[in-house]
Amino acid sequence: MKKRIGSVLLALALCLSLLPVTALAEGGTTNNVAEVSTKAELNDALRNASVTKIHIKEDMTYNDPLVASKPVQVNEDVTLTLNDYDTTVSGTIINNGTIRVKSGWKCLWKAATSGSGKLYGVKDGFGNCTTYIDYGCVPETMLGDSNYRINIVKDISQPVTATLPDTMQTGDTIEVTFSNLIDSVNANDVFEFKWTDGSSFPLYGGQAAPTLTQSGTLKLSLSMKTPYVMCTSSGTNGSLGAQGRRVGHHPPLQTLRKAQFQPCGGRRQPHEAHEHCHEAAVLSAVPAGLY
Repeated sequence: MKKRIGSVLLALALCLSLLPVTALAEGGTTNNVAEVSTKAELNDALRNASVTKIHIKEDMTYNDPLVASKPVQVNEDVTLTLNDYDTTVSGTIINNGTIRVKSGWKCLWKAATSGSGKLYGVKDGFGNCTTYIDYGCVPETMLGDSNYRINIVKDISQPVTATLPDTMQTGDTIEVTFSNLIDSVNANDVFEFKWTDGSSFPLYGGQAAPTLTQSGTLKLSLSMKTPYVMCTSSGTNGSLGAQGRRVGHHPPLQTLRKAQFQPCGGRRQPHEAHEHCHEAAVLSAVPAGLY
């Protein structure tokens, strides 16, 4: 009888060993998905190599840079408040609830973000937006207000450059080549193009790539369309400038130098506190006779 009971127990144990294993660990980890409700639990889950996804299941205030090295999901009807004064959000975020950014200085949002929720920014006491979202990271449908700016610069430690063709003459199509912009950025969508001659007379009606119709001095001013900005790691204001040679009807050629945003000197005023993100630029070409 005892042998029979032992055989039954052994068979039962073997059957149980074949069932899917669900591991429930401290902190609410099920099938490698961590359910968290506090900042400490979120940080533990981010450090836990066995966790592959994190769900925030209750309202939470997080006051550190958020590096979502594994997908972090904000559940429905849950609010995540990012309250760090100067912070960065990177990695992968799935927002099905509400995210509120309340950074007093700036929040650089570089995380690939998806979901059905809303993201809200904030303005400082001077009326400046403090949330800078990398172009293409957050769906437009997720942006719940206008308290944000969209950064178009790929590497904020490097300058943005704009270059015109090395040689041009009347009849050519003028195309500006930009560098250090985020790959998916369409310059026509983010810049206002204003071409003028040496007398500041408007030319080409704001076209991004006009056909050159006259020789002489050519100037281009570039300003950012709302809500786009160019963020850099230094400086508070910037300008984009270049000089070149005369554009002629015949073989005389024009070489336009590469231009880049350069920070201006001087102390930053309070109302300029967030102008690491430049919103205007100027590009100019000067006839060879002025050299």
